[in-house]
Amino acid sequence: AVLGRYRGQAVAWSVVNEPMREDAFWRKRMGEDWIEQALRFAHEADPKATLLLNEYGIERGPKDGERWKKFYGLVKSMKAKGVPIHAVGFQSYFDSSTNLADVDDGMKLFADLGVKVHVTELAVRVHTASPSSQQLQEQAAIYRSVLKTCLAAPNCEVMTVFGVTDKLHWLVLSGNPEAPVLFDQQYRPKPAYHALLDEFEKAGIRQ
Repeated sequence: AVLGRYRGQAVAWSVVNEPMREDAFWRKRMGEDWIEQALRFAHEADPKATLLLNEYGIERGPKDGERWKKFYGLVKSMKAKGVPIHAVGFQSYFDSSTNLADVDDGMKLFADLGVKVHVTELAVRVHTASPSSQQLQEQAAIYRSVLKTCLAAPNCEVMTVFGVTDKLHWLVLSGNPEAPVLFDQQYRPKPAYHALLDEFEKAGIRQ
């Protein structure tokens, strides 16, 4: 009903969020192929929209082990059967331990399948509510690197920072000592905000 109402107006739909979870509710009512059915129904409702599966813990490609293997296998099997799956969402909760080369490798493997990548929930964790100047600069460098990785990948077409201010981010509201997004608790732009603007400028992308 929602897809039909906004038919032709949405660029993309996240049809199934976190499909790797065991979802007994939909499996019981629709069968083992419920993800495939959801994608086909969505395509019928809005045939011009990009349809994606959004998942966490698969951003590092094969380095994410069994979780990546299962998710990649799911998408590959869907493509082989002609199911309308156009993109995958990398939820992308990164920190200083993230190797962006691994993320790039994962994007390339989906490119080989003819599948696009959307960076859908980008947040860069610093694991403290009061980051130092050095931590803020490190955070900015990671945001910059993610953007550069996406811009360089032929199949990465969307990068969405998940939230506006640290004050209202779900990680913070859940009790985690964090400052993960582009604006601080007082809504002031952080170094990460300026780093992204600078990178867009270097890439010739302007408002």
